[in-house]
Amino acid sequence: MGQRHTPQLSHRVATWVGFAAARAGWVFLVMVLLTVASGWYTATHLGFHTDTAGLLSPELPFRKLDARYKKAFPQSVDTLVVVVDGSTPEQARAAAGRLAATLVTDTDHFLSVYRPGAGAYFERNGLLFMDLPELERLADRLAEIQPFLGHLTQDMSLTGLTTMLERAIAAQEDGTELELTPILTAFDRAVVARSEGRSRPVSWQRLLEGEADGSAARQLLILQPRLDYSDLLAGAPAMAAVRQAVDRLGLDEQGGVRVRMTGGVALAVAELTSSSEGSARAGLLALGLVLTVLVVGLGSLRLVAASLTTLLVGLILTAGFATLTVGHLNLISVAFAVLYIGLGVDFAIHLCLRQRELITAGSDPSTAMQQAAGGVGVSLVICALTTSVGFFAFIPTAYVGVSELGWIAGGGMIISLLVSLTLLPALLVTWPPPAGRRRESDVSDRPSWMVRRRAVVLMTVATLTGIALWSVPKATFDRDPLHLQDPTTEAVQTYWDLLADDSSARNLVALAADAQAAEALAARFSRLDRVDRVITIADFSPTDDDGQKHDILDELSLLMGPLTAPPGDESPAEAPRQLEALSRLATVLTTAPVAERYPAIGTHLADYLTQLSQLPGGMRAQALQGLQDDLTATLPVNLHLLERALNPQGPGGGTVPADTVRRWVSPQYGYRVEVSPQGETQDLAALREFLTAVQSVEPQVTGAPLQELAAGDAVVVAFVQAFVTALVVILLMLWRLLGRLQDAMLVLVPLLLAALWTVAGMIWLGIPFHFANVIALPLLLGIGVDNGIHLVHRARSGVQNVLSTSTGRGIWVSALTTICGFGSLSLSPHVGTASMGLVLTLGMVTTVFCTLVVLPALLSYRIDNAANKEAM
Repeated sequence: MGQRHTPQLSHRVATWVGFAAARAGWVFLVMVLLTVASGWYTATHLGFHTDTAGLLSPELPFRKLDARYKKAFPQSVDTLVVVVDGSTPEQARAAAGRLAATLVTDTDHFLSVYRPGAGAYFERNGLLFMDLPELERLADRLAEIQPFLGHLTQDMSLTGLTTMLERAIAAQEDGTELELTPILTAFDRAVVARSEGRSRPVSWQRLLEGEADGSAARQLLILQPRLDYSDLLAGAPAMAAVRQAVDRLGLDEQGGVRVRMTGGVALAVAELTSSSEGSARAGLLALGLVLTVLVVGLGSLRLVAASLTTLLVGLILTAGFATLTVGHLNLISVAFAVLYIGLGVDFAIHLCLRQRELITAGSDPSTAMQQAAGGVGVSLVICALTTSVGFFAFIPTAYVGVSELGWIAGGGMIISLLVSLTLLPALLVTWPPPAGRRRESDVSDRPSWMVRRRAVVLMTVATLTGIALWSVPKATFDRDPLHLQDPTTEAVQTYWDLLADDSSARNLVALAADAQAAEALAARFSRLDRVDRVITIADFSPTDDDGQKHDILDELSLLMGPLTAPPGDESPAEAPRQLEALSRLATVLTTAPVAERYPAIGTHLADYLTQLSQLPGGMRAQALQGLQDDLTATLPVNLHLLERALNPQGPGGGTVPADTVRRWVSPQYGYRVEVSPQGETQDLAALREFLTAVQSVEPQVTGAPLQELAAGDAVVVAFVQAFVTALVVILLMLWRLLGRLQDAMLVLVPLLLAALWTVAGMIWLGIPFHFANVIALPLLLGIGVDNGIHLVHRARSGVQNVLSTSTGRGIWVSALTTICGFGSLSLSPHVGTASMGLVLTLGMVTTVFCTLVVLPALLSYRIDNAANKEAM
């Protein structure tokens, strides 16, 4: 579109606007029908594509590997991980068992319920899974305490426990080597808790295994929920079912149990909730801020009402366009409404302000409207096209999430232009300004200060650019999608909690044709320095090739004898015996040198006995029963489990449960081999080295590290592709518009400076690029060029100080509305959306500065050079 075509386009735009203004009634009728139809169609047909993995093209190689793995082991993907924490391992195990038994019957919400390591098979063979040195240490420990444990199995009451402790201390004083600190410490903590009115049950599992009292007491449930991705929150019904089950079972933190949810499903629900709620709030905030800017900037309620009506109609039509052409919104494209509110009103602003300027100069409203369209029509058309290019540039990329946003928002800009050139003229002509005294034009012919001080401006720009160029190499790209989520949500916090204890979320997975191939592949993986451990289905069959483990267990079983005697059941009448036993133990613990070895324990027990003595008989018996429960309630079940584990099933441990086998063997796709990384899994370089090492053995691996790193690489490629596409297309459009490549570059240079400064600003503010904000720079090229087009087009009309005209005011007002729209996104709880809004806001500020300060200074040199050539 060269200069010779500009008058023709201007005439066509003016003719169309005049046509719409002359037939305002028909325009209103058509717009009402289209708006109502679009709103109804959107409300009844718009879906939501909530699968976050679908934001990238399924044709990418790593997506194909992931799809193949999902087909092989569907129960291992799209899972809901329920984390059950208890004050003791026994409490966590019991709570998880009850919850699993409840959820497994809920077939409406769950396809499968899996408890890793639970069930008779693992209970019976648990000791065989230990390494031989570890099993030998446990056997030595159990043999050491056997005499006292044997006494306790005959009397698992409070009296029996205190008598056993008294005898153990006496044996220790006689020279027997016994480690009594763990059990006495647990005893002491239970007593102190009861004296403070609390309950702190003793974990006999920890005591028998020699674990610290604060060791992990956690159980996991792996749920495969039924998901309907046409629902915005596909996993919400399943999560609600879990919470209802937890409430029915009375599992809460007051009882010492904490149930949380994470995993892919819970993380997706948390992300979609924060994203959608954030976008909704941002939309309302953007609308309010834009309205405020319009009131101040346009200075007329008539113009504000007309512009706002045009904006809302265009927004509804754009939603209908999205529904008709795409059919759904995704995690990123849901932000299109906020972007439209910030951008869609720009065309109306320039038309309104130019019409008012012409009315001020003496034209009647109808003529002024048509003249305004002829004056700014070309700029509006080109601005709509360049803004659309910023969005459309992502369409050819593999980044489907942004590609869909680009299509919707880019189409929305065209719709906004058409509505602004059709509905707005009809509104303004139908509702003319009140008759009154004409104001004098405030257009100034004096050059702006940017032109008068252009040398200082350009020196300052050169300095800032040098600093920005020095900073740009420090830019980073954050490939972890979890960093985009609201860090305060339960799902995110639980995920990081799990990752701190177990790096399995960073595992890689390979598929082998058969069991032999799987073991061979596992052996090759195990030799890699970056690999911590490798797991196959064979690891679920305990090994004991030379029978040493079974020999140890046989000897230990014979030594320990029966361990399943009934627990003690002391009635309230036995309270005096309990008090007597506790008093004897307190005496022993407060006598030197025992008191020196176990300081404060005897004193705490003596204080508690004093407290008990002040209680009425019934309350005293109740308190003693509570203490007995805390001290011995978990002992019977642990002795039962120990007795079973001392008698495993045959040499190989029996048959691996079918549910476990299904998670490691696929009849159609083969055997699963899982590889865990060694070292820091949050370090990007270390994770990439781990991935590279594993791929050197087997290229066809998948898993979270591959998905994160490959997805990040794909997005970076998409960003570069979109930026280059937008830059080239916009340059060609400017060349056609301005007629000379030199002038086109003149307009484009400030935009490139703004992009450079934006990146530098991100670095200084500590904002990395990521999956959401990567759209900013290509988009800012399309948006930022609009102001330059308006500026150059008006300057060519002979105005010396464009900023004093309606064009300058329009640039300021439209820039503020855009900043308000983008800025509202920065308040979203979704970190990715907030970051996108912040980067777009930062980019708009630098773009406006470069357009209104740098471009006029550069244009003045261009004009002076042209004038000098003519003078010569």
